[in-house]
Amino acid sequence: MKRVLWFFNRVAAALIGALLVGCAATMLLATVGALTCHPECTKFVSDMHGSGCAAYVSSCAGFATQVMVTLMWACIGSLLLGTVPGIAVLTLTPARNRPWRSLPILIAASTAGYGIWLIIVDMLHLEYGLTEVIILLVIPSATGLLAALNIERLQIRPVMP
Repeated sequence: MKRVLWFFNRVAAALIGALLVGCAATMLLATVGALTCHPECTKFVSDMHGSGCAAYVSSCAGFATQVMVTLMWACIGSLLLGTVPGIAVLTLTPARNRPWRSLPILIAASTAGYGIWLIIVDMLHLEYGLTEVIILLVIPSATGLLAALNIERLQIRPVMP
């Protein structure tokens, strides 16, 4: 019974971590989208509002709408793509010793991997398809794994006087 609870603790940490990575990725994607005014955004906005992307996104309603839609898709994607690697990292690496304390570092590393993926996709002007989803699974999982393998060096230890 104790082993089952140990495993479900790691599953819960992985689910919460994946959800928080999705929230962090939303802020990253919404900010990049607002600053760069992607063609998809321009097409979507001109179809709906007949105006340019920058004018729509710069308004509070436009930014809030973009964040809400991105939040929904990023959280769903993070849960689908990040839960299994998260469970593996929290059960097979040194992060298993303190899964909840390791979570902030793993979330930051996975979000950095998400940012790297976003840069690669934007720089190479890739269309969103199966290859990009596979890359999206690999890069944040790899950055999270690297952080998990070095978790003892990355964790902030309290200083005792």
